[in-house]
Amino acid sequence: MIQQPIHALADAYRRGDLTPTAVAEAYLARIDALDGRVRAYLTIVREQALAAARESERRCAPVPRSARWTARRSRSRTCCARGA
Repeated sequence: MIQQPIHALADAYRRGDLTPTAVAEAYLARIDALDGRVRAYLTIVREQALAAARESERRCAPVPRSARWTARRSRSRTCCARGA
């Protein structure tokens, strides 16, 4: 997964095949495995990276179908009611 281009990761997120947290964990594991030899990082902000990944998942979580229908019926201005 860490060798995939960003557009492939985005597609996998949309399909539900991957999550930002899983990708962040994979990158952090790779850093742990290689940085002892490579020494490419001065500081690894593990908790911040994982928190940002979880926040990304929260923001991009699919809206349940019933919530989309309710938003369209009420004509409320929400992200799931675009074009309603």
